Amino acid sequence: MNNRIREVREQRGISQRKLALVLDLSPGAICRYENPDDKTGPSTEIWVKMSNYFGVPVDYLMGLSNSSHEKTAAPEGDGLSDGARRLIERYENASEEDRRRILAVVDAVVGEK
Repeated sequence: MNNRIREVREQRGISQRKLALVLDLSPGAICRYENPDDKTGPSTEIWVKMSNYFGVPVDYLMGLSNSSHEKTAAPEGDGLSDGARRLIERYENASEEDRRRILAVVDAVVGEK
């Protein structure tokens, strides 16, 4: 799988061992994920964890986008529920049109304040 995990990790001076520790994985797993011949790659959960850790969009890490615009990395213990984090992640990765639709649905469900 051709992705940017190694590139982003090395730009930030992070070892495979440290990334594995942060993500609760083995260094061998990180090595496999960085290998262009690996056909499976990380799970969705691991992609999101790496995205949050590095502060870049998932699609950039996956090599699907050239936009590495920095996301604001969430601090540990940010108080957000898993559902709120999921909504934020999906909103951040959505197109402008999809963002308008997301907000319209939220307004319709909970009402405008």
